[in-house]
Amino acid sequence: MKEKVLFVLILISFLYNGYCDDIIYVVTQNSDLIHPNELLRRVAIVQKSEIVFFRGRIDSRPHGFEFFVRTEQGQEGWINARHIIPHGSLPLPDSISGRFWIPEYYQKFVLGYQKEALFEYEPFWRDEYHKHTEGWNGWGDQDLWWQWAGNMRFIIRDSLVRISGLYVSEDISFANISQRQYGNNFILNVKCEWKSNFTPQNRFIMRFNEGEAYRLTFRMDGDYMDVFVDNDNEKLTTLVGVNEYFRKAVWDFFYDDKEIDLSQIIWPRRADGSMDYPPPTGVDLSRSYDDIILIKDFKTDFINNFENLILQSASNNIDPAFMPLWLLSVIIIGVVIAFCSFVLLAIKRKKG
Repeated sequence: MKEKVLFVLILISFLYNGYCDDIIYVVTQNSDLIHPNELLRRVAIVQKSEIVFFRGRIDSRPHGFEFFVRTEQGQEGWINARHIIPHGSLPLPDSISGRFWIPEYYQKFVLGYQKEALFEYEPFWRDEYHKHTEGWNGWGDQDLWWQWAGNMRFIIRDSLVRISGLYVSEDISFANISQRQYGNNFILNVKCEWKSNFTPQNRFIMRFNEGEAYRLTFRMDGDYMDVFVDNDNEKLTTLVGVNEYFRKAVWDFFYDDKEIDLSQIIWPRRADGSMDYPPPTGVDLSRSYDDIILIKDFKTDFINNFENLILQSASNNIDPAFMPLWLLSVIIIGVVIAFCSFVLLAIKRKKG
């Protein structure tokens, strides 16, 4: 009898854990579910507020990122990453998700520093690029390293974090599991779903492993952001949040020595108004990132609707972040127990 009970418990645990391994997202607006293999074929329309389950694949398309998900009805396909958010989490503010986050030292190159100043922060361009690229269709000339440099950026969305342009075309993609805000700190629990493995001694590539979970803390200071991994003792980098013009200006500087129009630059400031890299005298400093709308999207309406859902659930003493998981778990356990009881009863009657 003990062996039978143990078998039932193991089976319950297996089914329960199999369900919990999925990352759960809420759909924030009606969205197309695209066929897994036919990108122009719509499988279904997923309605706003429905639940979808992440299936471990993130793709970059011309129009943005997409997640491979399964609906509650069992349909699978690709959904726009901007249309989902971790279950039980509030959207990130536009001041984070509406910007490109680039290394703070990139500001040096907008101010006219020599390209070789990048070696202080990314020495692999000097130490390893030439050897690593020998035989790339004749691209072994070390003078061409700068055609790939200066393009690193963090893309932070409600559903994902992407570190792009680490080296040539190297990237790391994280799926967001949950996110919380504590004052100026934004804490995201994430899972590394993809990592390029061709980069020579790059600290970002060496720090993360596919399939592992991490806690990323983004500590805001005006337009600056310190990034920590797992605890406050391990600072990964410092970023500045900029618009498309600023990001592209850095890229153009490295790629083809294009002159930067400083009058078009909005200069990042810390919360106290100071700047780590102040521009030359006479440059217009009247504009700030607080004065522009970086990305227009659904967030205001969704935040209001989500807060109303929280209030309504709280009045019913139900935690909206965990209620569906709890409910489905009870159903699964109940079905398993009923099935196993039926099997045990049939065996007992047969022996009798």
